[in-house]
Amino acid sequence: MIRVHPSLISPEVQTLEILTQRAVGRVAERAWFVLMSNQGKSVPEICEIFQRGPNGVRKGIKCYNAYGIVGLYDKPRTGRP
Repeated sequence: MIRVHPSLISPEVQTLEILTQRAVGRVAERAWFVLMSNQGKSVPEICEIFQRGPNGVRKGIKCYNAYGIVGLYDKPRTGRP
């Protein structure tokens, strides 16, 4: 089972809550994934709430565990937008 490691401290939670309100699209959604995981929700529960597949939820949590807040943002893509 994948979870946020270690448990989030208050400043991290506040930053994530701000991202859920101000960030656009997928970044806000990924912040929600992390917050819900921190609250003890499992990946299948988060998938059901957001109507997303488990791979996307797991990837969002893994990227946060590896890189912190920066991991929630999309990586630059090549080619024309």
